[in-house]
Amino acid sequence: MEGRSFTAKTLALVLCAAAVSLCAAAYGQTPQPGLPGALAQPPPPPTAAQVAALEEQLRQRLTGIDPSDSVALFEAAMWASRNGLDRHAEEILARIVGLDADNARARQALRQVRIGTQWYSLAQAAQILSAEVTAAGYDAALTATIQQMHALAQRPEEKAAVEALSAHVRLCQGAIAEAAATFGSLAPTAPVGSPTRTRLATIADILTQNPDGLYVLAEPFPSEAVLLDQPGQIVPAGPASLTDPRVLAAALRDRARSILNEGVRQLEQARLLIPPGDSPAIEQACRQATSQFDQADGLVADISRSYRVDMVRFQVELLRKRADTAAASFDAELAALGRQELPLEAYKAKLTKMLGSARQVRQDLDTILNLAQPYPKDLVMEIGWAEQNRTKMQSIQETLRQELYEAH
Repeated sequence: MEGRSFTAKTLALVLCAAAVSLCAAAYGQTPQPGLPGALAQPPPPPTAAQVAALEEQLRQRLTGIDPSDSVALFEAAMWASRNGLDRHAEEILARIVGLDADNARARQALRQVRIGTQWYSLAQAAQILSAEVTAAGYDAALTATIQQMHALAQRPEEKAAVEALSAHVRLCQGAIAEAAATFGSLAPTAPVGSPTRTRLATIADILTQNPDGLYVLAEPFPSEAVLLDQPGQIVPAGPASLTDPRVLAAALRDRARSILNEGVRQLEQARLLIPPGDSPAIEQACRQATSQFDQADGLVADISRSYRVDMVRFQVELLRKRADTAAASFDAELAALGRQELPLEAYKAKLTKMLGSARQVRQDLDTILNLAQPYPKDLVMEIGWAEQNRTKMQSIQETLRQELYEAH
């Protein structure tokens, strides 16, 4: 999306006309009754008995409505909403948009906006528009759209998503300090450890550390444009303004690389310093590296993928060695068992021990498959080896269980 022009025409964003009543309410005018936002104070939630009675009333209402009558269905949905039956209201509204995909009143009640020919939730729309802003800069046509989205937003996550979009626009307008403050205030509202929280906090930090809005690029950005020889899309190395979304993307890439390097360093230390048999220490090092990779991916999507594959290969290698050692021990026990005459109790104890060894090998094989599952094309051989041996160990376990059962 680098280099795209951002205009009202290419965006083709249309919000339903009924949203005007909500915008008017935001500026102190009286909202229309029966629409979202009409009540300043929501009524107390009904009791279980009241809910059952209301649901029965709604059922009776719907029984008398023609299933294709979108007007009557909308009135039923608004009745359900006013009486605290929000889930039922949303289900009825979904039926309406099934009849008429562009029903403005139903889409407004569902707090959805239209981008091109598709309708999206506020959070989805904010994400799409943020990507547009990030890719191409600010366009004045967004101002009215954002005001309408603010009016539609009700849930905290919706308000936060729209406010983040507003902050991107303010940054493109040159309001560095204001944008930094907004991003900084939004970060703590996102879930701890989430990519959203990481990204918001990092943007706030970048803007705070560069209050003049200038950031020095160590190399041209984006690298894809350099490789594809697209000079019109390249920001050259040197100082550049963070009001250009490409420069902010470059700054986020630099932060992601720094975090990524720390995760790689932790993995290298694990390879060099931790004994192969110290599983808890190795698992701890991998968890720490994964945390770093998650943070990097929160800034630049999937930037850590190749390093994650390498980490899984490292883990698989260690697990495979442990499984091979356990399998060799199992084979030795099995060979010795065939040459021994044992009392019944000793025989059962030997079978139980072998069953435990087989169980451990299978658990290691299951762990390998779980680790490799996200990367089937990168770890074809590892997955094939683990699946083949897992089938063998499953058969061995079943045989040992049957033998142990018969020995009892």
